[in-house]
Amino acid sequence: MCRFSSQILIKMINWTLVSENKPTCWQTGDWDGNRSDLCVCQDEKGDYHLAHLYEYYDGQFEWYDKDDYGLRHEVVKWTYVSAT
Repeated sequence: MCRFSSQILIKMINWTLVSENKPTCWQTGDWDGNRSDLCVCQDEKGDYHLAHLYEYYDGQFEWYDKDDYGLRHEVVKWTYVSAT
């Protein structure tokens, strides 16, 4: 079996730049607006996060990690977490 380091696998991910497109926010729940599926994202400092994008009714967007803490730095790229 061939093993890759996590850094190599991260570089192989098909990233989407936030400046070009954002995840679709479609889930509704106990918050003001909609939220995306879980994503892997990279912030401007180069750190990786598992996070959801929230789109509020006023048109604002905000990233929160999987534990519902707001991300401190701007997200620059993202990809959906695959179920396969």
